[in-house]
Amino acid sequence: MSFRKQVIDDLGGFDENFLGPAVGDDAEFSYRVGKVGLIHYTPAAHLVHLKAPGGGVRDAVGQARYVSQMAFCVNYFWYKIDAPWRLRLRMTLRAFRQQVVNRRTVANGQWLPFARSFLRGIRDSERVIRELRGRARARR
Repeated sequence: MSFRKQVIDDLGGFDENFLGPAVGDDAEFSYRVGKVGLIHYTPAAHLVHLKAPGGGVRDAVGQARYVSQMAFCVNYFWYKIDAPWRLRLRMTLRAFRQQVVNRRTVANGQWLPFARSFLRGIRDSERVIRELRGRARARR
């Protein structure tokens, strides 16, 4: 995606509450841009994702941290775009299934530590959401 700097400034920039891999920060920002009608699709635009042979989250600690951050971002994203609570719950459970209860984590016996990490991410995102709601109430 590409935006003029003025559009980014006018909409308050990207939400810095997204953690780690910041999954969903771009989609949340695009949602805000779309609400004011400023999105234009360019079919010729394309993106190439490069793969690095090393680094990232290739150890268990790094993977557990990633799962926690992913849970935070998924739950927080659906809150930020004002999704109905049932959709937010459904999408969060879908992320749980993808990140925690998949063939690899079950076969490796990592599903329980990953489940704890996922729940930690949800707890942390709910804490941020409560703070944001409290600030919004205080402004009224």
